[in-house]
Amino acid sequence: MEETQYRFYRLRDEVTFYIASTPVDQLDAERIKALFGDYQQIWDQLGARWLEFRQSAGSIQ
Repeated sequence: MEETQYRFYRLRDEVTFYIASTPVDQLDAERIKALFGDYQQIWDQLGARWLEFRQSAGSIQ
């Protein structure tokens, strides 16, 4: 979970810096979509790990 928090904080920092340092009329929609893709990937990996944990916990019982 700590790794996931780190990745979310890192992504937040990257998005915040990009938006703060780029004039509004120069924001790149493709870069923003890529950052959102990173966000979704983090959630997907966390969800997969959670499912693996739940499945292994269920097999113990």
